[in-house]
Amino acid sequence: MHLLFSTLTLVPLAGGTGILDWVDSKNTAVQSTLRGLAITLAIVFVVWQAVSSRGALARIAISALVAGLFVWIVFNVTALKARVDNEVNGAGSSITTVYHPTPPTR
Repeated sequence: MHLLFSTLTLVPLAGGTGILDWVDSKNTAVQSTLRGLAITLAIVFVVWQAVSSRGALARIAISALVAGLFVWIVFNVTALKARVDNEVNGAGSSITTVYHPTPPTR
C-alpha cells in the first residue's frame, strides 16, 4: 500500500494542475536536458578530434563546423518541422473538383 501511495504522488494532480500540465513540464525539462547534452557532446567531439589529429587545424575546423551544424539542428528541429509543414500545407491541393450539373432528362 505504501508503494502504491508513493507511486500516485509522483504525478501531482492536486493544486489545480492536471496530468497534461505535468507532462508538459516534464517534456520541457527533458528537452532542455537533451539540448544541454547535445552541446556537451559537440564540445567533446571537437576536443576528441583535436587530440586525435594532434592539433591539425583543418580537422579541428571541420569538426567544429560539423558540431555546430549538429547543435543548430538540435535547437531548431521544431522550427524546421514548422517550415516544412507550412510549405507542404501551403502548396495547395493537386485534386480539383468541378461541379457539373446533371443534364436534363428528356
